[in-house]
Amino acid sequence: MIYANQPVPQQTPVFYWELEICSFGDGQEESGAVISFGFAPSADKKDGAWTNPVGTCLFLNNGKALHYSGASLLQCRSVRLDITLNAADIAGIGWERTGESPVQGQNPRGRVYFTYNGHGLNAYMGDVSGGMYPNTRIIANFGTRPFAFAEGQQHKEAADGGNDLTREIRESFCHLPFHPHTDSENEGSPSPDTTMEEIKAPKGPPM
Repeated sequence: MIYANQPVPQQTPVFYWELEICSFGDGQEESGAVISFGFAPSADKKDGAWTNPVGTCLFLNNGKALHYSGASLLQCRSVRLDITLNAADIAGIGWERTGESPVQGQNPRGRVYFTYNGHGLNAYMGDVSGGMYPNTRIIANFGTRPFAFAEGQQHKEAADGGNDLTREIRESFCHLPFHPHTDSENEGSPSPDTTMEEIKAPKGPPM
């Protein structure tokens, strides 16, 4: 299982990501799920078989979503999504907070929703903890390419717009008259305290 290197920020009200399925390989078994992705809390590597940490919420390629309430594979609740993921499909999963922003030290609660080829699905998972890690076993799109789900793309563009505005303010500040010059800009130029006498060419030896 591959985890993102950072969890979803605790104070964010919504987070969405999606992936494109490139291939299932040559040995796909149609009856079982071979791809799962979603959100999971931090987990340490243990000996033996992998178990999903308590709280993990997954979107499966066979058209189900699972939310684990215990260490056993049987300790979970599920919803049917009425779709089956195939090669070239784009699937997405998002978390949105329900209720007020949590106080310091408390995990927010919210619901997890699902998308399929750019369209939101009706089914969702309620009462899911926030602040978890996006995780998957295949190539994921965290915004380096356009999202198929329009609302998710709008969230990304809004965030990028904020970054562009900050960059524009910084660049404009460089043109203000009181902006400090760097040493490289001052190199070769006389300082304000240098007099004209000091920068004249040196006199030669007396004849």
